[in-house]
Amino acid sequence: MTLPVLAAFVTPAALAVGLGAASIPVLIHLLARRRFRRIRWAAMEFLLEAERHNRRRLRLEEWILLALRCLAVFLIGLLFARWYVQPEGLAAALGGTTQTQRIVVLDDSFSMGARAGDTTRFGLGKAALGRLAQWVQQESPQDTLSVFLASQPTQPLMADRTLREGGLDVLNTALAPAEPSQRGACMRESLDAVRAWLDAHGTTINAAVYVISDFQAREWLAPASDADAENSPLASLADWNDTGRSLRVVLLDVGQAEVENTVVTSLVPSQAQVVTGVPARFTATIAHHGRRAAEPTTLRVYVGQVSRAPVPVPRIEPGQTITVPIEVSFPNAGAESLSVELPDDALPIDNRRHLAVDVLRHVRVLLVNGEPDTEVFNDEVALLAAALRPDGPVDSGNEIEVIDENTLEDINLGGYHVVILANVYRITEAVAQQLERFAEAGGGVLFFVGDQVDPDIYNRLLVREGAGLLPAPLGDVIEAPASGPGFAFTDPDLTHALWRPVAAADLPFFEGIVTSRFLACAVEATSSGPATRPAIGASETAGAVRSATRTLLAYDDADRHPALLECTFGQGRVVLCTTTADKEWTNLPDRFAFVVLMQDLVQAIARRGDEGTAAVVGSPIVLDLEPGRYEPRAVVRTPVFPVEPDVTIDARPTPGGTMQLTWTHTAQSGAYRFDLHETGGPVVARLAAVNVDPLESDLAHADPDRLRQFGEAVPIEYVAGDAMMRDASADARTELWPTVLLLIVAVLMVEHALAWWFGSRAG
Repeated sequence: MTLPVLAAFVTPAALAVGLGAASIPVLIHLLARRRFRRIRWAAMEFLLEAERHNRRRLRLEEWILLALRCLAVFLIGLLFARWYVQPEGLAAALGGTTQTQRIVVLDDSFSMGARAGDTTRFGLGKAALGRLAQWVQQESPQDTLSVFLASQPTQPLMADRTLREGGLDVLNTALAPAEPSQRGACMRESLDAVRAWLDAHGTTINAAVYVISDFQAREWLAPASDADAENSPLASLADWNDTGRSLRVVLLDVGQAEVENTVVTSLVPSQAQVVTGVPARFTATIAHHGRRAAEPTTLRVYVGQVSRAPVPVPRIEPGQTITVPIEVSFPNAGAESLSVELPDDALPIDNRRHLAVDVLRHVRVLLVNGEPDTEVFNDEVALLAAALRPDGPVDSGNEIEVIDENTLEDINLGGYHVVILANVYRITEAVAQQLERFAEAGGGVLFFVGDQVDPDIYNRLLVREGAGLLPAPLGDVIEAPASGPGFAFTDPDLTHALWRPVAAADLPFFEGIVTSRFLACAVEATSSGPATRPAIGASETAGAVRSATRTLLAYDDADRHPALLECTFGQGRVVLCTTTADKEWTNLPDRFAFVVLMQDLVQAIARRGDEGTAAVVGSPIVLDLEPGRYEPRAVVRTPVFPVEPDVTIDARPTPGGTMQLTWTHTAQSGAYRFDLHETGGPVVARLAAVNVDPLESDLAHADPDRLRQFGEAVPIEYVAGDAMMRDASADARTELWPTVLLLIVAVLMVEHALAWWFGSRAG
């Protein structure tokens, strides 16, 4: 421990008495000098002459003895005053002895749950708060103490209470059950609330704010600023000091120990829809924070509470983020929860991630047949329908409905996930508007061309100078030379999700597939930007915006014409295949690759599933209800049910005319269940996944020197947590009376020895 920096007295009055008593030897000396009257005597002249030679030495001896006697009397007064010193941490924390309003903010974000030896950072924070409270009780019992948890800055554990007469017991009782919350960093909001608290106590003259935290660099140090106080959580306290008021901020740091932490940052579906009994693909993202690599491990997978086969996780280097593919089947349709979990490490709370999944019985696909035929191999969509829903014991997950182009204008597309138009000639303005509304709302549209497609009609109604639905304008038919086998597929965009299974398998996927004819597309359209022109029927479609077009596959002709193009329109995806869906222009339907490609293509463009509402712990869950479909209330079941009982909440109307459910009590991560009553129908469950904020998982510590720089705006004392704990091993004050007593004995012995020596020399 460094030298103490603060000393005081238990009974200062005794020190004053000691100082007064120290003057007694001086008074005696002065009075003794006045008692004698000088009388000159001739017989003494000889002795006086001899005495002059020793006068300087005698005076020095007298002053030494007088000083020792004064010191002895002063030390006796110091002994009764009970002189003591305080440890360095206490000196910095308590400051002066002026009456002060003390406010403590204890960080309870989930990073404080990181292990630190045989306890956690939060445990160290509670111990530091307990030690601070004891010191305040001993040294400043007249001061008031208020204690807040950072996650609940408006609900103090203890408010404006002195620690005398049982106040310390009240604090310990309130603090005992406290645990780290599952919230992320919230210190800025907490200190804003402290400022409001200080402003509400207008009579406060002296205040001290104690922040007990692990001081993560991400929260406390702005990336583009060297300890800029304006960007720090302390910014709201910067101007509280003014004439007649004094504020000190004490940073009690319990987070200096380096901690390695691996976190699951996200869990998302890799396909549009999840269907019962069909393996569904998901992607978990895992990051590692620290200076040492994370060794290979496994990722446990749960559907609801049922464990599934674990997934291997490779070695992760420091600061690296990896993705882990997951494939899992869901046995039942409806709302399901998917969870993944890493083995426990120093901070277990962020090792688990949740996802709400809406599992369908089937993906509904509408096939618009532009050239029906009783002969299977001559029918435009017969082979396509077989590829999407092949016969056999394993369900593909697709439900197929076939119509001809004459009924397309009258059908309601809202119940479908994908609409496929195969060699359709009859495209009207009404059909174009209907398809645009369907795509804008999230539906997927796939176009196959053929000999019945009129490029002029498609370009006028579906391209519309780059603002329409079709990814690119259609041109002339290009035929392969009669002497050659045809055009092969080439240059797949392997960065697209459609080709991930192909790239992972490393198989000659397109080997043997040739195309004899295709429709050319304007190459420049593949690089066009988002359209600014409103879509057809702007009043109905609200002006959907089309993205730039992306070439997913090309032919190996000299110009590398596109074979498969994609764009987004509103919330939906649109794909154009420049050849036929049957065998008239290509042999693709003869190959097994056709089955794989069509099923993956449908999944890639299908209307996205209802993944449930995703929220971060502490933020509200908001569910929109379809008007007229559900009753305006729901029964909510939290992740800790049945510890917390069901709660019924009411929906509220929105300005847009819909009904909305809002649930704000999201203190726990996990799946929240909402039971909705369909009007005149059964109960339907909806799930919402709530997860911890992965940004809180970076435990990198703020540099103490940079934290101290905040003192330019706010008076700051920085106290390291280990210093607080060292001080806790001894009493808050160290009384020095044994040392003073030894000094008194030593001074008296020295005075007695010198007096005897001086006297013997004089004799």
